[in-house]
Amino acid sequence: MININDSVLLSEYDQRMILQFQDTIHDGVLDIYDNQQVSNLDFIQNLNVHKLTLYGCRYIENNITNNMIKELYIDSGCHFTNVLGLKLNNLEVLIIEENRPREETQQILIKMQNSPQFSQLRELDLFKDEACWNKRDQKMSEKIEQLTNQKSLTNLVKLKLIGNYITDIEVLSTLVNLEELDLSKNKKINISPIKYLTKLTKLSLEKCELKDIQGLSFLTNLIYLNLNGNIGLNIFPVQHLRQLNHLKLQETKIIDISILNLLINMKDLDISHNNINCFPLVKNSYQKLQNLHQMVERQNISIQFLSSTELNLSNKNISNISSIAKLKNLKKIYLNYNSIEDISTLQSLPDLTHLSLFYNKLTSYTLALPNLLELSLSYNKLEDKSGLQHSPKLENLDLNKTETTDLLTIPPQLFGLKELELSSNNLTEISYLSNFVDLQILYLSYNLQLKNIEPLKFCTQLTELSICETGVSDIWPLQFLINLKTLEIANTKVVDLHPLQYLYKLEDISAYHTCIIDVSPLAKLTLLESLNFSFNKITNAETLKHHKNFSEYDFSHQEVPKPDELTFYSKILSVHSSHKQIRKIQAENRVSKFRESMTRQKEDIKLKINEQIRVMNQNIEIWAQFIQNSNADQ
Repeated sequence: MININDSVLLSEYDQRMILQFQDTIHDGVLDIYDNQQVSNLDFIQNLNVHKLTLYGCRYIENNITNNMIKELYIDSGCHFTNVLGLKLNNLEVLIIEENRPREETQQILIKMQNSPQFSQLRELDLFKDEACWNKRDQKMSEKIEQLTNQKSLTNLVKLKLIGNYITDIEVLSTLVNLEELDLSKNKKINISPIKYLTKLTKLSLEKCELKDIQGLSFLTNLIYLNLNGNIGLNIFPVQHLRQLNHLKLQETKIIDISILNLLINMKDLDISHNNINCFPLVKNSYQKLQNLHQMVERQNISIQFLSSTELNLSNKNISNISSIAKLKNLKKIYLNYNSIEDISTLQSLPDLTHLSLFYNKLTSYTLALPNLLELSLSYNKLEDKSGLQHSPKLENLDLNKTETTDLLTIPPQLFGLKELELSSNNLTEISYLSNFVDLQILYLSYNLQLKNIEPLKFCTQLTELSICETGVSDIWPLQFLINLKTLEIANTKVVDLHPLQYLYKLEDISAYHTCIIDVSPLAKLTLLESLNFSFNKITNAETLKHHKNFSEYDFSHQEVPKPDELTFYSKILSVHSSHKQIRKIQAENRVSKFRESMTRQKEDIKLKINEQIRVMNQNIEIWAQFIQNSNADQ
């Protein structure tokens, strides 16, 4: 930490900046934002910083000098006027995001070209959005050539030049230590020189308008290859890429992928958005495949040997899923946004743990899947949910908008649920929910006729609750939810927040468009981070301004309450206080009755003991008289 009193040579600005930022540095990491009114970075050299990130700092003018900095991240909002003063001799990582055509990136390249200070650089990322290409960016390849011809960059391990209008990369062949290279969105690029980068393990060539990729067969250490978006791509000889386990061929219009059978270590294969008619397999092929992304669903796709554990066919206009029955190793299936009516074929997959079927045409759910952990059936008009009773391990159940008006259709076997979604179901009462004592997340929004939430007082494990767009006005049962972190009560008639005043774990409250006037009950909830109380009639929002953790604080569009509304609110508070007093009196009465009962029991015991003593004394007298008479007879 810098002692400002000893830094007599520092300017007043530098001293002020050091005081502002030295306490924000954690483990050598410093983030500077535009709204912190930083105009130059001279003060950085006096701080112990290893990683520096600049967010949207548009008006920084001076140099960055600090030999301790190893990582520098400059986001797309930064508008440097002088970036040639990067005096960072130990810099290892430089990330510069570009989302508009400017000269700064080119100037940085020129500076790096002529300076040995970048000899430690191991990772360089000069991203430019392809939507912002400009004619002058055509000179970028010249700058790249000047840059990479320098011996100072031969230690580069990671290089990203996304969207930089590069066509000739001959100069990259000198970067023989590269392990990761991303040249995506550089159109019509000649990739032949890549064959010399034999240490590459990760290569991205997405949307480069490639046709022939023969040169890649020399990259025998390649593990990850992204060729997405190269329409008309000719499949290359892959027999030498035995280490490859992640391959992306999305939107390439490939038809025949039989050669991919040779990739015995494949774990993740993306062939979606293509016109593949057949997926021919030989025995033992794709035995390590864990994720298969494909867009077609046809009977002639032979996949009985496939060991994939996850399948995502969402939004594919599918109606028939009978071929999925062959995927015996599947554990997770996502079939959302389709036209599926019959899911009986899934009964042959008893090992399923995750099943998502929202936005289909289901009318019943009768599957018996004993290992299911998560199930989403939302946006299906379900008349029969009898299958739920056969999934006792369910932890997450989504029945949003499934026309569930009677909660008794949720069987007792699911009382252990952790998350339950019941929004948009025209529910009028929820007494059955008192059995779900393990619930942690509950959504009841958009049940307009729901008014009484008293059963929720038994759900004390809840951390997240949503009752937006309901008829709820009284939230007194929430006072028992001591673990609650997130609460959504927007668009309700809630007035009184006193039931929340002791919920010290609350972090987020969404309560826009309610009838709330007073937020003072939240004053002691120091963990609050996000509040949305817009469109209310709150008069004392300032009572919360001392909270330090707010990331969102919206009290906009407040109306001044009318006198009669204030009177009404006072009555509500009075009723609330009365209820508290009544509960207190009731509790005192119960204690009093208990004490009276105990007193009566004590008196009864005393009487019984005295009676027993009296009887014993009588017996003693009788025995004494008997003994005396016996002695007299003798």
